[in-house]
Amino acid sequence: MNNHQDKATNGKPKPEKDVIFLNVLRVGILVVFAVWIIEYQAGLVRYFDSFGYGLTIIVILISYALSRIFNRNTLAKTLVFVHAAIYLLMLAVLGFLSAAEDGNLYSIATSLQWIPIIYILAFLFLSKRLAIIAAISVYLILVAMLLLTFSGLFPVQNHELRLLMVNMSLSHGLYIVCMFAVVRLKRDSKKQTVIARDLEKAVNFDSMLKIANRRHLQQLMDSYESNQQAVTLLLIDIDNFKQINDTYGHQAGDEVLLTLVECIKKNLRPSDVIGRWGGEEFMILTQDALGEDVTILAERVRRAVEHETFPHVQDVTISMGVADLNDGLDTESAFRSADRALYKAKRSGRNKVVIHS
Repeated sequence: MNNHQDKATNGKPKPEKDVIFLNVLRVGILVVFAVWIIEYQAGLVRYFDSFGYGLTIIVILISYALSRIFNRNTLAKTLVFVHAAIYLLMLAVLGFLSAAEDGNLYSIATSLQWIPIIYILAFLFLSKRLAIIAAISVYLILVAMLLLTFSGLFPVQNHELRLLMVNMSLSHGLYIVCMFAVVRLKRDSKKQTVIARDLEKAVNFDSMLKIANRRHLQQLMDSYESNQQAVTLLLIDIDNFKQINDTYGHQAGDEVLLTLVECIKKNLRPSDVIGRWGGEEFMILTQDALGEDVTILAERVRRAVEHETFPHVQDVTISMGVADLNDGLDTESAFRSADRALYKAKRSGRNKVVIHS
């Protein structure tokens, strides 16, 4: 199944981390089957392995169902991690005891080869603190086995076992440091992404009204022009706004602006963009709404503002100038046309829409 088909029970796409977890389970069950078959054909499967491989497959299937069907992702990840940690550590201990007794290194070598999976699962699916605790705990158990090879408590038959355990202690320590570094880099990358997104919002959006500012509107118009996309500019000015500020104060004026923006947004289509051009001037950029459609949109917005209830103020109206940005006009010319149309609307009595022709 493709990643984009993995969805939570509410129909929404699963978070990327949960999709990765499902993919790990899919690959994991294939790998366990493959190792089981290969070792069985080679006559290397012991009783403990037969039980362990079968149990591992059952745990993977249960965890997959918990995550994929029931959306119990935390429980599924915990189950997989706990099983992998216990099984692989028990395999390592049994392999170590076997190698110390008869000198056969295959079991201990293969278990040490798979134990880094514990570190990976920990840093992928646990919190950073729990991942560090789990990884260090596993590592200390392995180091304890290393110390036992030099303690004289076990009659170590094979000198290579000591060398193997020394290599393990060095390499596994490096694995943990590398995994921690990767997680740290990823966390720092996420922080930088959030900072960059916040900076972009600060640069491109009006902090009070939460809509596009003049800079962002200009960028959008330049983009439409360079891509030769037709767009209509609706330039809006609040009638007698200076009088509102002078009479009721700037705080009341800000509340009027907030109410005005919400009123206009309720009467726009999802594809339309509203931004603050400056002061009490606003601009709407709309595509695929030419001719009569633009007139209908502009009049709908004007009437909605006219009938809106504003705080502190009895009546608030807007005047609007409309012009097209198309093949015949560049951004600057289109804006001048909309500005002239707005001027005509103000001169002819305000609370009007004038379409540039």
